[in-house]
Amino acid sequence: MRKTVTLTCVPLIAAWILGGSWAYGREFAVFGVVGDSISWGWNADVPGQSGWVQMLFGSFGTEKTINALWPAIAKHNGAVSGSTAEEWAGADYAPMKELLARYPDLVVVYIGGNDLLAQLADGDFSQAEKDAYRNNLRAIVTRLRGNAPRPEIVLVNYYDLFDGCSANLPLLLSSYRGLSQATVEGNEIIAEIAKEKNCRLVSGIYGDFMHHCYGAELGDTNHQDPPFMRMPLTRFDIHPVTAGHKAIYDNVFRMLESLKSERTRAAATEWRLYE
Repeated sequence: MRKTVTLTCVPLIAAWILGGSWAYGREFAVFGVVGDSISWGWNADVPGQSGWVQMLFGSFGTEKTINALWPAIAKHNGAVSGSTAEEWAGADYAPMKELLARYPDLVVVYIGGNDLLAQLADGDFSQAEKDAYRNNLRAIVTRLRGNAPRPEIVLVNYYDLFDGCSANLPLLLSSYRGLSQATVEGNEIIAEIAKEKNCRLVSGIYGDFMHHCYGAELGDTNHQDPPFMRMPLTRFDIHPVTAGHKAIYDNVFRMLESLKSERTRAAATEWRLYE
């Protein structure tokens, strides 16, 4: 006699109801920039706004734009030429208010160069000045994170204008003799705040600019082409030329690409099979 086996269907719940599913490719709606003249677009060889942000936005150069990653993203360059981290950290700073009013969910913060130059006027980057920069950068991130939506923040470090050789500067530029070491210390603060505040860090600017700046005239025996600054030293300018802005763009764009492709946890989806 043939035995009949009866199968009883019971509700099945998808495994991912417990942990959610994983998706590749983060999405952002509004992009903003906190910065000074470098991000505003000062280019030592090209008049007007012709810098790394303009490359990213597609108004200068032929590089891939941020819209290649997020086609519909809204863009706002809040950078102000001559601005400082101290100003951006202030409660009433209008450019910060304007940026927050756009509700960015992705922000690049590249600020502090003017603070450092002012602090070095007496030839010393003191502990009090380091603490002030640290607190101002912390305040900027905290204020951005207090907005809704809570943005992803990318901090960017700085290049050394003199390729580690600032101590050899002539008398005319003697106020910058401590800049090489101060740049290292300033970048350490940027990295510290990125870790403390769980921000992304673009750390490659320092290394990519090394040997492409003014060090060739100050004892750097490993100078490389192309120059990223307006040469020679008698034409000294703190702003990059197009090649330097391209190096900044490359570093920032790589970070944005990694964010775009990053695996993220999607909302759990519940489904059932019934009898």
